[in-house]
Amino acid sequence: MVPFDYDVPLFIHNKLIVSDLSRIKAYRNEELLPQAEEFWLELPIMNIPLRFKAGLFPYEVGKGFAQGTGTCENYGFSLYQAGEILSRRFHYFRPDLTYKTRLGPKISQEKEQGIEYKANAANYFAFDTTFLSGCNKIQPFIGLLLDRTSEGKRTNLFAAPTHKEMLGTLGFDYDLNIKNLSIGLEVARNFGKAESESEDFKDVEHKGYIFYSAASYNLGRFSPRCRFLFSSGNKVTTEMVDNRDDRFLSGANKAFSIYSPLNTNLLDSHCPSPGPLPIVFFGWGYGLNYGVGVNRPSTLADVAVLDNLVMPSLGFDYKFTDKFSASLDWWYLLANEKGVGKFEEVAKELSRNLGQEIDVSFSYDINKHINISLYGGYFFPGKYFKEKRDDTEGSLFTPFVRGDGSADPAYQIELAVEFIF
Repeated sequence: MVPFDYDVPLFIHNKLIVSDLSRIKAYRNEELLPQAEEFWLELPIMNIPLRFKAGLFPYEVGKGFAQGTGTCENYGFSLYQAGEILSRRFHYFRPDLTYKTRLGPKISQEKEQGIEYKANAANYFAFDTTFLSGCNKIQPFIGLLLDRTSEGKRTNLFAAPTHKEMLGTLGFDYDLNIKNLSIGLEVARNFGKAESESEDFKDVEHKGYIFYSAASYNLGRFSPRCRFLFSSGNKVTTEMVDNRDDRFLSGANKAFSIYSPLNTNLLDSHCPSPGPLPIVFFGWGYGLNYGVGVNRPSTLADVAVLDNLVMPSLGFDYKFTDKFSASLDWWYLLANEKGVGKFEEVAKELSRNLGQEIDVSFSYDINKHINISLYGGYFFPGKYFKEKRDDTEGSLFTPFVRGDGSADPAYQIELAVEFIF
């Protein structure tokens, strides 16, 4: 992946040439102005206990791993009832495919990088209910992405041609607090299918699932924690790679999908915003947009999507003072399903070991309106990135990384200042 849009550096001599040999210009004139990315109107409905919210805003459910639009704002509306014990919400939006209907300047440089948006005919519906009991929460949710985009306007990673599809997600989020112990859980499963237009291909059924759990214990200034994430993925065989298949032939999509691999044009409408994740591996910092993390075996070829992963983690928070705190996290990263590459023109399975990462952060409240934070992450490549490969264009499900039997560590450091009004 390469930087684009607001990832572009402010000062560039002439033009910046990125890894795919495209060129990016520096900001100028109105492009230097800020952009309004969220705005909405919220009103009560008559004398009934319902409220109406409409405008440009994200939809978030649970911890953000399984459902919602996270960092992608879309035009839509919500009807909700908020209570002390029971809250309910219905949400609708039509995916903003181009992710460009904002108030403010536009930076149109994607076309030079081969990024082209096409029309879509998708609609998104979601419903969630929240039960509160003290500090404990239970939240079941369901989402439906109904897509009637024609085959010629899709970027379809499956061979089955389709123009009618339903991608559903049924999930459950849970938070339990017992004195100093906090436990969190989020599980979800995809359902629905994409109907094939050809008798030569099966309908593609969505069968992906995800599991996330976390626990922490408050010992005063010191709070240790552990996390675990598991997400399903599609399996690729050596026979598929030897046959030079460039799309999946299966009648099942087993990768957990926020948006559908049968229409990846919807990426810019469904970019999840889950809880803390490895900064370098996912490119999940403030200063970089999505899509700049580390490539790995993934159906959707999107480093921000939690597809085909097993991720245990240990860490802690430490509070030096009421204003100054720090955190440290260690992550172990595995692929759920092995990738397949080629060496000396023969397909071979690749290691599941993706590597490890250590992240640190420091946060200081200058006053109640200004916070300054320092984030850093260091990624140690695993055996997967050190496999010898000669498929320089990459194989199905497995993007080319380097292939010479070596891999360098990667690190990222960010300094952020937040103003709160």
